[in-house]
Order: sequence, then structure tokens, then C-alpha cells
Amino acid sequence: MFSCYYTFTMTTTSLAEAHRRFLANLSQISEFWGLPRATGAIFGALYLSPEPVSLDRLVQQVGVTKGTVSTNVRALERMGLIRKQLRVGERTESQSAAFYQERLQAMEDFFKSLDTLVATLLQIDRLRASGLQWLTGAAKRKAK
Repeated sequence: MFSCYYTFTMTTTSLAEAHRRFLANLSQISEFWGLPRATGAIFGALYLSPEPVSLDRLVQQVGVTKGTVSTNVRALERMGLIRKQLRVGERTESQSAAFYQERLQAMEDFFKSLDTLVATLLQIDRLRASGLQWLTGAAKRKAK
């Protein structure tokens, strides 16, 4: 008999390599779900960026044509995963995945509220059950 243990090992040599691998992995996931590989890579580049990214910059980061970037950015916008941001004084549009991160936070807040609501309902149910138990016990004591 033998045991097999798995450990996490960081085999990347640099942050740039980790970034490249993240985009490649999102491309594979995107393809698995029937979307173009570029969609995953573009979302990954936007997700990792701390600030909005222009289409030209996405072309450089992802390595696809501007038409491909534009098409996939529109698809990601329709899915609600990214949003377009206009900057004052600039003619170009930038894309951001911050909207997605905000949606995740809103979902997390919703589920925390739901957890609180369920805990409250369970506590009310326990109180109701103990009250009924007390009442039925008092009624039995009176009957004797």
C-alpha cells in the first residue's frame, strides 16, 4: 500500500510567467465552455489589471488582432463580466473587470445576509418549539 500526497509548488520563475500562465489557463477554461480562447485571455488580462485597459493594450497583452479583442470585449460586456469606462479628455475607451469584482462582493454580501436570515429563522423555530414544549408540559401538569 502506498500513499500519494500532492503539494503546491510554484514553478514559475517570474510574475510575468505567472501572468502568462493565468491567461493561458483561462483560455483553456473558456474553450471548455464553448467560448473562444481569446475571451478567456482577455477576461484574465482585465481581471489582473488594477486599472482599466485600452483595446490597444489588450492586443499587446493577449497577442490577438484588434478585431478579435473588440468582438470578445463586446461579448464579455453582454455577459456582464466587464464594463466599458470612458476617461475624460481621452478618445479611447478602456475596459475594466472591476464590475465583475463588485458583483462578486455584492453576491458575497447577499449570501452573508441570507446566512443571517436563516440563522434567525432557525432560532425563532427553536424558541417556538421550546415554547410549545413548555405549554404542552404545563397542560399535562394541570391535567394531573
